[in-house]
Amino acid sequence: MRRWVPWLVIGGLLGGCVADPGGGDVDAGGQPDAALPDAAAPCDDDRFGPGTEALPAASLGLGVEEGLVLCGAEPDVFALDAPLGLAVAVSLQADRPVRLRVPGVGEEEGRNPMIRLRIPASGAVAVVTALEPGPPVSYRLQVGVAPADCDDDQEPDGADSPRRLAGSAEGTACAGDVDWLRLGGPPGAAVDLRIEALGGEGVAAAVVGGDGVDVTAEATLPALVPPGGELDLRIAPLGGGAAWRVTAAVGPAGVVGAVRGRVEGVDRPLVADALGPPVAAAVPGAVVEVRQGGRLAGRGLADAAGAFSVEYAGGDAAFELRVIAAVERAVGRVAVGPPGAGPWASAPVAVVDGQGVELAVDPEAPIAAALHAAGVVADGLERAAPFWSPRPDAPPVRVDWSPSVQPACGTCFRPASGHIELAGSRLDEDAWDDAVILHELGHVLAAVHARDDSPGGRHDGRRTWPPLAWSEGFAAFHAAWQLGDPRLVDARAGGARVVDLSAPLPAEQEGTADGTLAGDVSEVLVAAVLWSLFVDGVPEERLLGLLLGGLAEAAPDVGAAGLDLADALDRLACSTPPAVLEAAAAAHGYPWAGPGCSR
Repeated sequence: MRRWVPWLVIGGLLGGCVADPGGGDVDAGGQPDAALPDAAAPCDDDRFGPGTEALPAASLGLGVEEGLVLCGAEPDVFALDAPLGLAVAVSLQADRPVRLRVPGVGEEEGRNPMIRLRIPASGAVAVVTALEPGPPVSYRLQVGVAPADCDDDQEPDGADSPRRLAGSAEGTACAGDVDWLRLGGPPGAAVDLRIEALGGEGVAAAVVGGDGVDVTAEATLPALVPPGGELDLRIAPLGGGAAWRVTAAVGPAGVVGAVRGRVEGVDRPLVADALGPPVAAAVPGAVVEVRQGGRLAGRGLADAAGAFSVEYAGGDAAFELRVIAAVERAVGRVAVGPPGAGPWASAPVAVVDGQGVELAVDPEAPIAAALHAAGVVADGLERAAPFWSPRPDAPPVRVDWSPSVQPACGTCFRPASGHIELAGSRLDEDAWDDAVILHELGHVLAAVHARDDSPGGRHDGRRTWPPLAWSEGFAAFHAAWQLGDPRLVDARAGGARVVDLSAPLPAEQEGTADGTLAGDVSEVLVAAVLWSLFVDGVPEERLLGLLLGGLAEAAPDVGAAGLDLADALDRLACSTPPAVLEAAAAAHGYPWAGPGCSR
């Protein structure tokens, strides 16, 4: 069976990301060449037959193809099956150097070559060839979405210059692009935004400071005009691009009532590495809504003690109050809901003007776990915010979670959608696992504010391709840093899974596979080295400033192709004595040695 993994589907040691069984696409495999000295040696080729550039025997979509074998000098040829115009990265990890070539685009050589391109109307192929005679080459090939700018000549580019929305507007969200619309209206007025996806894979629409929704056909997004009288809408493609139409209906303005009260959320702290019983907990920034006939009439936020006050507007019909699984802070908004839907909500209660209301979340209702997860992400964003540069076009953080539902990836982050997906099975309920949630937030921060070159793939702590190990190791360290604890716990029905970044590593996780910086390495080693630097006195602003921002700058590769631990240590050496870095690396057999400081 083909093993398929969406690009950068990352779950970490605690989240448990695995490749999913895919369909029956086939790839080309090379045949032995009699001209090579060892051509008579047996070569257990992969299951794909020979192909040519004109007639590839393999068709690869977005994902990972593992277990490939290159026999002799005959190339393997793959057709890239991706949407027209989509910006992709084709990357390869091999046990010996190879040549990766995309005709008409370019070629790269090495054990970890990578080529970026935009899929043309004529299609594209990837050709893999051995560089030297020798035994068969084992390798895996990834095709992943790559960030790219797109100009559809339909609206100004950027969050600071949105197109004005007067009644309705249409546009095209291209791969890697973000479209912005701005609607004016009376402050506090209710707005219904009808969003239609007119083709392609659909769009993700989000109101700045409000809700968001993924639209594959059509959906209505309720909003309120902010106090400044202008509402901004962000539209991004869900995949390779899509046309869209937005129609706005603005309701009446003017306050007709107010309601105050207190929100009481739920937590389940760890007790002996297992989830303890529910306890009451305030969730600062929790979103409280007043609705009338299903339409949004007012919105407010809970303070640090859970208190709120909401003014609302509307007609003569009854109003209802509810808390939703969304948290707003100065650093942004986080929402948790079922895939493709709005955030989970509490059972509504009737509103009586001026009456105080206690909104105690039912510990057994989905809103309890969802609101907890939203609060953990919001806390993590605030903790990390001093170390990144703000991006006005950064998407809101969205978490897809449903009770008793296990996503195909387990728990992971999907850069193409920008969503975190949390496991919701009774055996592994990750919405309560702070370490798992913060691991995935680490991937979000790397993708949005820093850099991540991993194509995704399976990972379980064993040595793997260095950029994948870096991605997972950084996310694990990020969770430990946020918690102030090297012990990362994933509570499960069958017993907790615990990773201790301060404990000695087993022999199979020490060092690299071949003793070089380009050799396969364990994600646990990466996380342990970073934790050692943190506790051994590398200033937080220096270490996190680099990991959450500085690494986004281009720098020469000093290990494997792509961002990895060697690159991070090399850059950190510009501000930290190399001896400190060498000691942390040597403690786990990692072969980095100063002086470093590549810029």
